Amino acid sequence: MITIGRNLLGAVSVGLTLAPLKTKIATERNQGIAIALAMIVVGIELSLLFSRSITKPLRDLVSATQQIAEGDLRGGLKSDYLRKSIPLISIEVE
Repeated sequence: MITIGRNLLGAVSVGLTLAPLKTKIATERNQGIAIALAMIVVGIELSLLFSRSITKPLRDLVSATQQIAEGDLRGGLKSDYLRKSIPLISIEVE
């Protein structure tokens, strides 16, 4: 309000629109969601790769032990990973 002495001369109102702020907030939210989804996908892919790096050599070991159980001693382990990481088991199989 504008006053001179005790007399009220008028009022001034300043209005600011919130539309640009709301647009910026929506954009930031959408970017955050997109980044979160991308990180979830990357995490799933990395976990699949990691689990395969563990399960494939173990499947090879199971296959080799099944061959030995069937009497086929020609097989052997084809995975260097098993020889390095599980030496006691792989030595017994070889």
